[in-house]
Amino acid sequence: MLEGEEALRTRESETTTFTESEYEALMEGLEEGIKFHQRRIDAFQRQIDALKALSPNAQPIVVREILPVVREATERRRRRGIPNLRTGWPDDPEERKKEMARRVAKRKPKPTPVVKVSKLAPTDMRHPDNPGYQKWRRKIKRARRQAWAHMTAREQKKQLAAMVAGRGSKKNGHLGAEV
Repeated sequence: MLEGEEALRTRESETTTFTESEYEALMEGLEEGIKFHQRRIDAFQRQIDALKALSPNAQPIVVREILPVVREATERRRRRGIPNLRTGWPDDPEERKKEMARRVAKRKPKPTPVVKVSKLAPTDMRHPDNPGYQKWRRKIKRARRQAWAHMTAREQKKQLAAMVAGRGSKKNGHLGAEV
């Protein structure tokens, strides 16, 4: 453990130094927070006083009341036609119903795409169980490599674009792409 001035120097080097204007901005924010909490404390105190006035011997009950400041701001927004952005839900019941249906539909799992399995006969050279498959595969790879080597850069780009476009087509078993 560091003690004394050495600990103080270590803490000062680890913290960020603020300019005078930054400290003033922080103070303003803190003062606003204090005012907000003081208003809330005063509202709770008024509720407690009202409950005590009704019946001094009554058991405490939980009263949930929206702060007057928040209520006033909400009313001002409603009068101006500004939607309630805090909840993320529309104010109109019909729109809320549609929004709920949309969110439920979005949450449902997506169907897995159906991939067509090749139905090659085992006697076909392209079938993996065919004894000549590996030989055929090497031959095709060599031919494709040679064809690629003879293409211009423009032709190669065109070929790659066609390959990428074909990845998501419906004929390859993907449901999300257009034909």
